[in-house]
Amino acid sequence: MDPKELVALSKPPSLYGLNLAERLPRELVHMVLGQLPLVKILQILSHKNQYLDECVFGQLEWQFFFSSPADISHVRDLFILYCEIRRFTRKPLTANFSELGHGHTRLVRWSRTSSYSAEDLKRKLIQQIRGELTFNPVDEALLHTWFRSDYPAHGTESSLRTRCHWVREASPKDGDLPKLKPTTNYPAHADNSHLWARWDWVKEAKLKLNATKARQLVIAADLMSRFPEKLMLKKPRDPLQGQRTNLAHIEDGFRRRAEKISRDRRIQHQFVRGCCPGVDNIELVPYDRCLWTFLESLERHPPMNVDLGFRNTPQNMPLSEEAGQVVDSRSQVAGPGDELCGPFRYPEDIATSIEVVMDGLMYVYTGSPLLVVPRIQWSPTSACGSSSGEWKPRFFINKEPHSNCLPGNLHRCPVRKIMPYDEREYEWLEAFLKVVSWMEKKLGH
Repeated sequence: MDPKELVALSKPPSLYGLNLAERLPRELVHMVLGQLPLVKILQILSHKNQYLDECVFGQLEWQFFFSSPADISHVRDLFILYCEIRRFTRKPLTANFSELGHGHTRLVRWSRTSSYSAEDLKRKLIQQIRGELTFNPVDEALLHTWFRSDYPAHGTESSLRTRCHWVREASPKDGDLPKLKPTTNYPAHADNSHLWARWDWVKEAKLKLNATKARQLVIAADLMSRFPEKLMLKKPRDPLQGQRTNLAHIEDGFRRRAEKISRDRRIQHQFVRGCCPGVDNIELVPYDRCLWTFLESLERHPPMNVDLGFRNTPQNMPLSEEAGQVVDSRSQVAGPGDELCGPFRYPEDIATSIEVVMDGLMYVYTGSPLLVVPRIQWSPTSACGSSSGEWKPRFFINKEPHSNCLPGNLHRCPVRKIMPYDEREYEWLEAFLKVVSWMEKKLGH
């Protein structure tokens, strides 16, 4: 979102006819105010219009409700913040807040009979604001991951001083997320600056999160357009290994999702149970034949100007599920048809891309060493359309559920539709496709 839009969101809620009301006689304004619900009165006060403020405070009923100018100031500031949060999340102002919908007459009668005052209104506003800014652990971790800041997390003594605790009502193995149970003891005179600081942090983190995810989907659409014959969706696997007939539809789907996510304003999510297969892989996976072309080309034409190193050579990756050991092809004797064609000097841009590919060829970039996802798996070629029984590497898509001890900020399944991937994954994919396209064109593989 543009910075100007961020500033605009902090303005008081718009109110139709406000300029016209400034030119009306005071007696007529009093008649109109007597017909308005509390939410409209608060909207008028939030604009700090001197004439309309005098009209509101000129009525004895509102003088009874607001006992002091400090009450007016506190309620006004809290209401502006409350409106901004509800406007950002596109929720009605009166949702779960019935007092705001009460008319003037009913509110005054209720105030006199039940002693409802501005103090109670402030307490309810604080409760509503904190309810909007209190997240489960997954949502909180998601915001912190994609917007690192020194601002303390919600619920700490130095932030909002909320009294809440996390309670698990079932075993961690059942897949349920921790449930937040906030207490109802909300101080009415809390420092509003902490509330604003918390909201500004949440808002900016959400907008950055949306922008990152939308940009990644656009990158995926662009790669589908540039390399239509080399990419497939990560599920289901395409045995034809050829260009898809619905390519335009898939590409357009990525762009529509990017546009939808950029407009998303949900900051609290309802989570699904269980794990989703392949959730740690990005949207697109190259065809296996592209992997074979890449490895065979490097074997026949070892790069002279690329520092692959012992750990980065394709023969040294622990891809064999049977042995689970590192295999060094340099210790093996080449067969009759396996002679190398000799060292080859690749163009500088291709050499740089080869280094990028080799750095990420072994494992998927997950953003944490605690989550290890292999990128390649050895499988019999019969699974790839052949009955020769030879084993070849294939791009691996994990279908197993995550471990129960996986940290919440790495568990992508609950937030799989909004959580961005590691940026290096898209850099790796683009570099891989670029190198394979060059090899097919220049080396004839």
